[in-house]
Amino acid sequence: MYSFQPTSPYAVIGGSYMFLGYSDTQTMYNWYLGIINGDFYNYDVPPIASYDTPMDLSMDFNLDEQGNYNITADVEILDDFTSNDTKIIFIIKKFYSTGYFATVKNIETLDFNLSDVGQTASFSHTFQSDGSDVEDITAVVIIQDVEGDQCSPSSSGVGPCGTRIFQAAQMQVNQDIDNDGIISAEDNCPDMYNPSQLDDDGDGFGNSCDICDNLNVFVPGNVNGDLNEIGDPLVNFFDVIDLIDYLALDDQGVLPISECKSQAGNVNFDNNVNIIDVVSLVNMVLFDNVPSRQSNTVEGILSIIQNPVTEKIIIESDTKIGGFQFKLSTLTDIDKYLDNILLPEGWSIKYRSNNNEYNLFAYDASGVNSSNEIILNIPSSSILDVSDIIIASKDGFEIKTVYNKDYHSQGLISLPNRPNIHSLYPNPFNPFLTVSYSLPSETTVSISIYNMLGERVSTLINERYLTSGYHTVSWDASAFPSGMYFVKIQTPTIIETKKALLLK
Repeated sequence: MYSFQPTSPYAVIGGSYMFLGYSDTQTMYNWYLGIINGDFYNYDVPPIASYDTPMDLSMDFNLDEQGNYNITADVEILDDFTSNDTKIIFIIKKFYSTGYFATVKNIETLDFNLSDVGQTASFSHTFQSDGSDVEDITAVVIIQDVEGDQCSPSSSGVGPCGTRIFQAAQMQVNQDIDNDGIISAEDNCPDMYNPSQLDDDGDGFGNSCDICDNLNVFVPGNVNGDLNEIGDPLVNFFDVIDLIDYLALDDQGVLPISECKSQAGNVNFDNNVNIIDVVSLVNMVLFDNVPSRQSNTVEGILSIIQNPVTEKIIIESDTKIGGFQFKLSTLTDIDKYLDNILLPEGWSIKYRSNNNEYNLFAYDASGVNSSNEIILNIPSSSILDVSDIIIASKDGFEIKTVYNKDYHSQGLISLPNRPNIHSLYPNPFNPFLTVSYSLPSETTVSISIYNMLGERVSTLINERYLTSGYHTVSWDASAFPSGMYFVKIQTPTIIETKKALLLK
C-alpha cells in the first residue's frame, strides 16, 4: 500500500478511502476525482453523496477584497462516529487542459473538534491567489480520519478502511453572476438583477424571479390562484377540484404553474402534497377549519380479501376516514370496476392509469360522510400489489396504515413465469420493510439485505423450500442506520435485486 503523506490528495477504491501520494500530477488528479465522482477505473464506487454520512457539510467559496480564495465550511454532527484523529482539509485544484493536465494547487489541514451529535461549527481558510482565471479554480472541503489503518480492498472490491472520509463537497468560485452586488450564495435571484433583494412572501425567492406570489395570490388553499373583485385570494371548492386534478393528472410538475399549485396545495404545511391536504382544504372551504398539524398514532388497515364468495378491498380504521390514495399494480385493465365503484354519499373519486398501474384518489367532498370502513369492489384476483398508501382522517391528519393481503384462493391468480419481487413497501421505510414476492413453482429461496458497500447485513430467508404463489416477508431495520439498501431474492436459477431507502 501507500504511505501516509499529509499533503497528498485523496482517493477511493471499492468504497474504501485512502491517502495517496504521487509526483505525477495526472495520476494524482485522476485518483482524487473518485471522491467526488464515484468512479475509479474498473471499480464500481458509489459517489460520496450516497453514503450514510454522520455529518452535514455546506461550503462557500469566493474571492475576498484582495482577490484571494476564501473557503468557508459549516458542519453539523448528525450521528455518532468513530475516528482516531479527525481533520478538515481545504483544497484548491486547478484545471489546465481537457483530458490530461490538472492539479491540486494548495492543501491546508485543520483540527476538527466536533464529536457529539448536534454540535455545529464554522471553519474557514484563505489561500493566496496566484492570478489564475477563476473559471479554472475549484475548492474542495474534506472531513476525514487521518490516523486510521491503511485501507485494504478485498477481492469483492470492498474492504475495511480506517482513513475514512466522513463528508466532502466541492464548488467553483461563488461569483456575482447577475452583477447586482450580491454573490450568488446570498442572492435570492442569482441569475436576475435585483439589488433590492425584495421577497414579499418570504419564501426565499426574490420578487424579480418568483413565479409564485405566496403572499398575495397563492396563499395556502388558493390552488388555482384566482382573486375576488377587490384582488384578494379566493379559496373555494374550485380549489379542491384543482388540487385533486393536480394530484391525479399533473403530477409531473413540468409546467411553471405546477410549482405554484404545489406550494398553495401544501395546506397543512408538512411539505407533502397529497390526499391529506385535499381533506384539509375541504374542511377549510366548508367549515373554516384551520388545517390540523397534529400527529396521530391510530392505525388503519387496508386489506385485500379474496375467497370463493367475495372479492374486495377494505379500508378500515377506528378513526373516521375522510380520504385515501394508493397505487394498484394489476394483471388486467380494471377501469370498468373503478368507474362503477360505490362510495359513501358525497364522496368523489379520481384515478389515472398507465400500463396497468393505477393511482387512486378519493375523498369526502361533503365533509360530513366520513366512515370507519370503505369497501371497494375490485376483483382482487387482478391485483398484484398495493403501494404508496395514504389514509386521511376526517379532520385532515394521517392515519398510519397497515397493509394486509388475505388470499384464500391463490390458484385463481396468474403468476409471473419467474421468481419476482413485486414490491418493497413502504419505500422509503422506517423501520419495517415488507417484501412482496412470487414464485411460479416450488423452489429453494434465499432473501438477503445488503448495504451500499455490498455487505450482507441481514438474511430474511436462508435456502428455504417454498411452494409456488405469492409470499411476503418483513425486515426490521431498527438497528441499522439510514441509507440505501438492496433486497436480493435468489433461487437456484434466478437472482433479482431491488432498492429500498431507510429514512429515520
